[in-house]
Amino acid sequence: MAMLKNAVQAKPNLPTSPASAISGDAQATVVAAKNVWLEASGIGGSTPEQGKLLGGAQVRIAQRDGDKLQLVLKGWQMEEAPSIVCQAKGHQVMPAVLSDAAAATVQRGTPETEPDTGQS
Repeated sequence: MAMLKNAVQAKPNLPTSPASAISGDAQATVVAAKNVWLEASGIGGSTPEQGKLLGGAQVRIAQRDGDKLQLVLKGWQMEEAPSIVCQAKGHQVMPAVLSDAAAATVQRGTPETEPDTGQS
């Protein structure tokens, strides 16, 4: 398979907020994939990341401690795929993927059946 002659790599220059503007209870949009841990003590140590927030994920900043943020991500999960968080019910737009350990800590609501797909 040949590569496209005119293929280019484009990185848009997205607007970002200064660190000083990111504080508790603010809404934020993740602009690039970021590793996440369940506990702040795992950051920068030997504990592997327990998930990834993907570009476009909408989060609420619950708490800030220096350069570490505690985030709240709301989304939907299919019962058959608890490690995948979807942005909306019945849509496969993924703002995050989780390790099995992180998926086990998710606070879940009552299961609903998506009428178009039959998925719970």
